[in-house]
Amino acid sequence: MRVLLLANINSPHIHRWISGLTSKGIHLYLFSYDIPETSSVSFLESLNVEYKIIVVQGLVNPIRKWIRFIQCISTLREITKTFQPDIVHAHYIYNYGFLGAISMVKNLIISVWGTDILIHPYENTLKRLLIKFSLKRALFICSTSNYLRDAVFSLSKRTSLVIPFGIDTNLFKPIDISIPTHQNFITIGTVKWLEEIYGIDILIRAYHLFKTMYPSLGTRLLIVGKGSQKAVLESLVNQFELTGQVTFIDNPKTQDIWKYHNMIDIFVNLSRSESFGVSVLESSACGKPIIASRIGGLKELIVEGVNGVLVESENIREAAEAIHSLTVDPVRRHKMGTAGRRRVLEKYEWESSLVQMTNLYYSVPKRP
Repeated sequence: MRVLLLANINSPHIHRWISGLTSKGIHLYLFSYDIPETSSVSFLESLNVEYKIIVVQGLVNPIRKWIRFIQCISTLREITKTFQPDIVHAHYIYNYGFLGAISMVKNLIISVWGTDILIHPYENTLKRLLIKFSLKRALFICSTSNYLRDAVFSLSKRTSLVIPFGIDTNLFKPIDISIPTHQNFITIGTVKWLEEIYGIDILIRAYHLFKTMYPSLGTRLLIVGKGSQKAVLESLVNQFELTGQVTFIDNPKTQDIWKYHNMIDIFVNLSRSESFGVSVLESSACGKPIIASRIGGLKELIVEGVNGVLVESENIREAAEAIHSLTVDPVRRHKMGTAGRRRVLEKYEWESSLVQMTNLYYSVPKRP
């Protein structure tokens, strides 16, 4: 089985798919137009995965960008002639899905990730037409959640297969790890990109309100992630005089993410929009109770009162009260964490997702 992936070379999720698929004996080739990080190139070479990169992302001049994109189409067609993939699998519809569709490759599978189906189609008419064209050209469409499946159907009247980003529960599991400066404190925390959509500012505001209402409770806030909002978030921490109570880890290594989840006692995800919620499942697999926004794919992951607490999006007071309710109740925290890990094992195990994807691949007739 030969599969040509069209995807961001730097995505940790793509790295996991590449590792898993190659372990199943699938011969992969990666085409990307994102600026490659050295670690990503080393990762591909360590697995003997062929790759081709034509940088389009980061170009400012729209004319140069379109010229480079046309070059991508030509190069992709050449790759399909030489590599002769049985399947071309594009991840993220608005860029890589459209590239595969307009290149007229055979046996195109498109995976939608979130903003590509929830936001981009509704920004302008041209984007909507390009995305609908791409969906029409796909042999199969994959979604990570029922929420995204419904969004695909609403836009194109096509049914997609739900294959979630599974969790490696042998890696993400409960282990006693603490931050030296957080010892004897309950750690509230999150592991997310520091971008506006993920509501880290809401978490800081909710934590500040919680500390104002319940100043005697010994807690600390841990924020793990990198992104464009770091300076804004640090300014907010200073504004609320929380310096010393909030710890930022702003350059986490992918291989250490499981450690950061285990440093947290109560995981909080107050995203403004969320198509699935991988970090929620990672934390659940580590036995942590969850507080999350009642939106999108998060509503599928959290069973209210069983493995976590759902709060209305951007409701700072409700989030603060949810933090308090779990902070003062260690028995409830433990029960929710145990239930969360059990739910991941039953529904979101990585091996199960990998089997679903490989079964999909082998259901596609091979090239003559």
